[in-house]
Amino acid sequence: GFTFIDQEHHDGANGQYRIVSFTGNTYYLLDYTTNPNGTWIQLNSGNGSFINPADYDSHNNKIYSHEVVGTITETTLNDDGTDQGSGTNSLGATQDIVVPELTTAVSHVRVSPYNENARAVYYGTVANTLIKRASDGTVTNISNNNLFEGAVSCVDIGASEDELLLTYSNYGLQSVWYSTNGGTTWVDKEGNLPDMPVRWALFNPLDRKEVILATEVGMWRTLDITAGSVVWEPINANMGNVRVDMLQYRASDNLVLAATHGRGMFTDNFTATPASVDEVLADKKVFTMYPTISKGDFTLFAKNTLGKSRVQVFDISGKQVYS
Repeated sequence: GFTFIDQEHHDGANGQYRIVSFTGNTYYLLDYTTNPNGTWIQLNSGNGSFINPADYDSHNNKIYSHEVVGTITETTLNDDGTDQGSGTNSLGATQDIVVPELTTAVSHVRVSPYNENARAVYYGTVANTLIKRASDGTVTNISNNNLFEGAVSCVDIGASEDELLLTYSNYGLQSVWYSTNGGTTWVDKEGNLPDMPVRWALFNPLDRKEVILATEVGMWRTLDITAGSVVWEPINANMGNVRVDMLQYRASDNLVLAATHGRGMFTDNFTATPASVDEVLADKKVFTMYPTISKGDFTLFAKNTLGKSRVQVFDISGKQVYS
């Protein structure tokens, strides 16, 4: 299930703690701050889904987890490095947040990275509902009205809460949607992506036009999510076309971790997206290609030695036909 490492607590002298998903739809905190062997503390009641969606706010020490239809459990931990409770299997400082707009089971929880002392939290459901709940309790329904059904698998937040990426884990519908106005309107960004479940999405913080996806068939990437016709390419080197369920990002070194279903975990690093070949070589005119329209054969050559290069060919509709 979903597990979390506190991003702000690193005091080795006082130990550390981890939040893990456990059997019975529960979340536990393993607290090493006062006990060398650790103490288990149950953080929610044990209701929810088999793989129970949740998210953790490291700054405010809060975990949000699905409770029952219409209700979210908010558990607040004690300050970093302090005793988190006494005894085992004891609930933390919890409160139930009733959200009547959540009329079906929650499938995704996402804490906003912005306004650190007043975080908004996003809740997606198995029936396309997407709810934004502000820290003051204000609830806004920003559901994608282009869809009549579909399970929300992920919401990622870009340069602000106005820039959102929304994905679905169903066959037979558009799986990637993009908003620049906080969810008031959504634009289909599936492009040439095959019909398959998309399970997670991540903006590249160094270049937010770049987006990577975790899908039923490995990892995919686009260099420009803002394009009118988005082009996706597989990025499965060393991983293969394995189902990928979740992505996590570490800002300190731009590390991305991908958790697969059956092949363990893989890592890579985000970089600033390099300029395109056209941008780099515009003045040098080192490439020649002809003809520009063909039934199959092209000639492509470089006037200078370029070393290892990559070539992609797209048809007139934007579909990649060769790489």
